[in-house]
Order: sequence, then structure tokens, then C-alpha cells
Amino acid sequence: MEILEKIRSRYPELPVFIITGFGHDEAIRRAMDLGAAAYFAKPFHNRDLAAAIERTLLAKKFKAGSSLFEKRLAEKLEQIQPRGCEGAKERRSEGARGKKAKWAIALTVLFLSAAVLTAYWLFGQKERVYPLPFTHPSAVVWQDSNLWLADWLEQKIYRFKIEKGNAVLNMTYDLKGIHITGLAVAGEFAYVADSWQKTIRRYRIGPASLEESSADPSPGPKPSCLYWDGESLWSCDSAESKIYRHGSSPSQITASFNVPAKSPAALFKEKTRLWLADSETGKIYKLKTGPQIEVIKTFSAGPLNDKYPLSGFAVKNKHFWIVRDGLGFLSAQKRFF
Repeated sequence: MEILEKIRSRYPELPVFIITGFGHDEAIRRAMDLGAAAYFAKPFHNRDLAAAIERTLLAKKFKAGSSLFEKRLAEKLEQIQPRGCEGAKERRSEGARGKKAKWAIALTVLFLSAAVLTAYWLFGQKERVYPLPFTHPSAVVWQDSNLWLADWLEQKIYRFKIEKGNAVLNMTYDLKGIHITGLAVAGEFAYVADSWQKTIRRYRIGPASLEESSADPSPGPKPSCLYWDGESLWSCDSAESKIYRHGSSPSQITASFNVPAKSPAALFKEKTRLWLADSETGKIYKLKTGPQIEVIKTFSAGPLNDKYPLSGFAVKNKHFWIVRDGLGFLSAQKRFF
């Protein structure tokens, strides 16, 4: 506790997480009164520590914002305590085992309620928000019942299943040295856009790894997203604000279109309609394909556009699936067009 006091007096803005084998109520209360961000008594789950760190970093970002929305969101995030940190005063007056069980139930309800409230503030009135084990997602792809996501900072691709309202991680593919800005899955192959090396790479999906089979130059200098429509591969370029339709290989271009998006980040095709997400403006465009691209309607993807740009977008089961760079959440909301 003496070290905590010194840290808080010298670096008042630095979050401090206490991990100890002595989890008695007096120690918890004192640590929280001294300004600890969270208190974990062994044994604890690593996911709870990771969630507390993620929440604290988000709160610091929002607290630094200038809008009322961001400041209120920071307050809400700071109110959420990890399991095992709340209720020190009340637990002191309760008996041992039976009342601990009651507190466990109450804390679980509080934790879930706070998560729902946080999701509401982060994304507006959305159907569901799924926490992710990373914070810089750059692509969202549905392939049958498999949900694929990529993280450009971790340089990894993840495969999930949505089971009983949870995103269950089934596989992680490590692509060190690849700056993943786009992802498409076509049967046994995965296509990856690499904006660092200006390439579109094709990988064979193995049981435990991705085996590279080809690497073609991208048609533009800054490939930013990919989509497989069942017949053709599509790609976007954020430097040229263009969409490309590819032939039998990524190096073959069968059509190119200028688009209104300043920085196209995600693409989805349905029959003769395209949906294009713009990371710079946070807008989603509904487009009609033909000799030229025609804008049918423009929509807003919601708040937080400036600090947390929209980085991935997919459509499945009458829902939009949206991720933002800097936020470790996947948002599923009912289609609004």
C-alpha cells in the first residue's frame, strides 16, 4: 500500500492494478480509496485483468475528449469494477459461504448490466456487442457459420463461432510482417491485403496455419479492403478511392470504379448492390453497380467516428457487423437499409 501511495502521489494519472494473495475486505477498501484502478485477489482469471486494463485505457481516451458524450462515457466506464473489486464494505458484515454466493450472483448481474450499458454508450442502440481479445480490428468476414476477423497491429487473423450469444475463438493465424488491411475468404483460400508491401496475398487455409500460395501486386498503392462475392474477388484502394473487380487472379483486373468514399475500409456485395464503408467519414454508402457506380443512399455508422474509425463491416442474418480501430468490440445491429 505504501508503494501505491507513492505512485499515486507522484503519477496521479497513472492507472495502478493491485494483484495480491491477500484479498481481505480492508485491503480492498484501502486500495480503492487510494485510487487503485482495480484490485485482484489470487486466484483470478486473466480475462478479467485484460478486461479491466482495456476498460481503463478506454476511459482515459474518452476522458481526454472534449465532448460531453465522451466525458459521460468515461464516467460510465470508470464506474464498472472487475469481479472481486466491489462491495468491500458490505461483505465485511456478511457471513462466510452462503453470503459470498449471493454476492457472486449480485456482482455477476452488476458486471453484465454494466457491460450492456457500456455497449449502449459505445455504439448506440445496437442489438449486441461482443468483446474481442484485440483492439485494432481491420476486417470482418462471414463464411457460412465462421466469423473471421483480422487485427493489423497484432498481425493476426482470428476465426470465431457465435455460440449462445458469445464470440468463441476457435483458431488464431499469425501473419508476422503482414499489415492486414483487408481479408476475404473463398472456400479453402483466404485473401489478405497487405498495404505495407502493396500486395494481395492468397493463402491456403490449413488445419493450424495459413500457407501462402501467391502474392500479387495490388492495383493501387494502398489496398484497404477485400471482398469475395462467390465468383470474383473485389478490392478497394484508399489512396485512389477506387474499387476493383478481379479476374481469375488478383493481378487480373476486369473492372474499376471511382467511389465517393474518401478512405474505403470495407466492402460488401449483394446482387447488383454494393455497400461501402468509409473510415474517414464514418459513412456507409449503398451503391448500384453498372458501367459506373451510382450512389443510392448514404448512412452514418454512428458516433465515435473521429477517434475510432470504422475499420470493418459485414452483413449476415439481417444484421450489420461492425468493428472500429481502437475498440476491442464487435457490434451486431439490425440492418437499417
